[in-house]
Amino acid sequence: MCAVKQNYGEKVLVQFEGFANHHAFELLSKYCSSHLVLNDDIQGTASMVLAGLIAAQKVLGKSLADHTFLFLGAGEAGTRIAELIALKISKETGTPIDETRKKIWLVDSKGLIVSSHKESLQHFKQPWAHDHEPVNELLGAVNAIKPTVLIGTSGVGKTFTKEVVEAMATFNETPLILALSNPTSQAECTAEQAYTWTQGRAIFASGSPFDPVEYEGKTFFPGQVRFVVYSLGLGLIMSVAIRVRDDVLLAASEALASQVTEENFADRLIYPPFTNIRKISANIAASVGTKTYEFGYGYTLMRDPRYNKGLAFTDKERDAHYLTGLLPPVILSQDVQEKKMMHNLRQYTVPLHRYVALMDLQERNERLFYKLLIDNVEELLPVVYTPTVGEACQKYGSIFRRPQGLYISLKEKGKILEVLKNWPQRGIQVIVVTDGERILGLGDLGCQCLPITIDVGTNNEKLLNDEFYIGLKQKRATGEEYAEFLHEFMCAVKQNYGEKVLVQFEDFANHHAFELLSKYCSSHLVFNDDIQGTASVVLAGLIAAQKVLGKSLSDHTFLFLGAGEAGTGIAELIALKISKETGTPIDEIRKKIWLVDSKGLIVSSRKESLQHFKQPWAHDHEPVKELLGAVNAIKPTVLIGTSGVGKTFTKEVVEAMATFNEKPLILALSNPTSQAECTAKEAYTWTEGRAIFASGSPFAPVEYEGKTFFPGQANNCYIFPGLGLGLIMSGAIRVRDDMLLAASEALASQVTEENFADGLIYPPFTNIRKISANIAASVGAKTYELGLASNLPRPKDLVKMAESCMYSPVYRNFR
Repeated sequence: MCAVKQNYGEKVLVQFEGFANHHAFELLSKYCSSHLVLNDDIQGTASMVLAGLIAAQKVLGKSLADHTFLFLGAGEAGTRIAELIALKISKETGTPIDETRKKIWLVDSKGLIVSSHKESLQHFKQPWAHDHEPVNELLGAVNAIKPTVLIGTSGVGKTFTKEVVEAMATFNETPLILALSNPTSQAECTAEQAYTWTQGRAIFASGSPFDPVEYEGKTFFPGQVRFVVYSLGLGLIMSVAIRVRDDVLLAASEALASQVTEENFADRLIYPPFTNIRKISANIAASVGTKTYEFGYGYTLMRDPRYNKGLAFTDKERDAHYLTGLLPPVILSQDVQEKKMMHNLRQYTVPLHRYVALMDLQERNERLFYKLLIDNVEELLPVVYTPTVGEACQKYGSIFRRPQGLYISLKEKGKILEVLKNWPQRGIQVIVVTDGERILGLGDLGCQCLPITIDVGTNNEKLLNDEFYIGLKQKRATGEEYAEFLHEFMCAVKQNYGEKVLVQFEDFANHHAFELLSKYCSSHLVFNDDIQGTASVVLAGLIAAQKVLGKSLSDHTFLFLGAGEAGTGIAELIALKISKETGTPIDEIRKKIWLVDSKGLIVSSRKESLQHFKQPWAHDHEPVKELLGAVNAIKPTVLIGTSGVGKTFTKEVVEAMATFNEKPLILALSNPTSQAECTAKEAYTWTEGRAIFASGSPFAPVEYEGKTFFPGQANNCYIFPGLGLGLIMSGAIRVRDDMLLAASEALASQVTEENFADGLIYPPFTNIRKISANIAASVGAKTYELGLASNLPRPKDLVKMAESCMYSPVYRNFR
């Protein structure tokens, strides 16, 4: 190896071929960080097999994460294929690779590889030793694990017996069977056996070629696992690569899979015909070259925010990746970088300047940005979320730096699917989409939200006349044009990302918000944060408050100022919760919940003129025009503001609440702070320190007559991360109200006696990751209970599962 490098230089590609297991792994591990090396049996085979598996998902309508894999053979080929599959799923789903490995099982000459045998295993087999009782034979392993994919790399022919293949056909409508051992005589089964024993239902590929198979009048064309190594080498050479990385192998797999056509799929082929090998190789080489440049070495590595570590690159990493001299000599740990960045942020006196500085950090060092947020969430949340984000949205055209999501405008009508495919990551699980018509309480801000903005124009004249506005300068589309465009978007999302992608509607105006949720809740996995997220977080606060008040929710009378998507969504979830607790019909429960809109108290005499979502809240009562009159007439125990209009909980209104109630419960939820119905100080002062208060935007602690009050924040950040995680990890296919109730109850349960003593009805944000994990576990449990989960079997410990799925911002080590 030293002589090769000395004679031919740093960039000569050395391909290891036909080495025994014990040498193959050792050589690859030893030289991968100092030479440009590739092992065809380990890496080439893995990349080719993964390509076939990716392609097969288009036939099956699934994702790789939906499968359970069983390998016969645990040598260099089997373990490396398994590792690349685990890596692909991990990158697609964000799940730690240790978790993804648990769905991949291997059988060697002694049987199923299980934890009880771990100490006696060779090192490359140990990651695949999972908890299970010993199983000595393949058929027993198939019946125990019930895999959806069976892969043979054993080198022993005829091991996929009739019983094994028929068992696969019993568990799976379309079993995926890969008999990879070479030559043909060593294949685990033949193509004819695979198709015949599964009654023509198998998707089959092999390492050696098999002739087409006739079965019951249909011709099947077995695929052959080949292609990659030549084009992989070409891509490395033409990009002048200096090392081979796993991302390069993934790029080769994805490029090969993308060249399987609909015509090929119709013939059950998961590899393209070999007649196009030069074109195929050129495309794979191009993808490998692109990934080599994208992953970057030296200067380009530091310019990629996903990989950049700044001064945290070690001496070894700087030498290996040609960074020496491109950075000052000092090495700073991520913790020191974080401390320095927080010091710098605290020098800014204008919150928007802090926001811009944080966005700049995200654009150059993604992991440090998220670590900063996680470790300093209470200090930084008001900067990246309400209230500062409101100003950032208003001025987004002026502070715009670099796009961090997708913009889909009316100009893309008819080709939204193509636009979605422009996004580089394929394993999307959650989409947050807005049309920008109702940002916080700020009104129509057009194309000024991420990560996906549906730009249908804006009716905001100030923006239409602003030369720096970055959206479509035209009036908003409405009616059929709007509906058709949104429908194309929803269909494209499902087609591109699959059945289980979560679409979170954010900041749509009332008339669209309810319509979209109603239209797509039965066909897509959809969630409206303003309607359902707000409702869930507010209900959690109300549930927690009952521990202070010594009451139940059914003892209360509720009055809302604001009857839009937030107000009616909260009201409906409160009514549902009380109905489930008491067994009272929901129509009866609604009679204790009153709403005030811009025209006054919503009463029966106004019913015909009301929008449909307000009609359930029209009760028998004489008309009342103003909030104070409604408070005096209804005498509520709970007052909730979702109006988007500041200062509407006047001194007279709050004092009236204090007259009727020993401990009035007041929630001023409108954002940003300037739009809050009252401040924390006003609520505590006007009730003589008796109020239980929470708001949508943060308020500082309040001193009143020698006592410090800590206002709670009914922030949707409590709910939507945990709810989304719970839906994803359970493989939910629809969102139901019971899941929102589960999220509310889980959040309320985490408020401690110490929190209650401080007047808090929400737990501190410092514990947000723990809070989110518990919410995710509760939502996941409810999803399994309702029979709406597709990730089976159910994990034993859902909290641990949630924690394992969370993103870690800690720097990765580069070989």
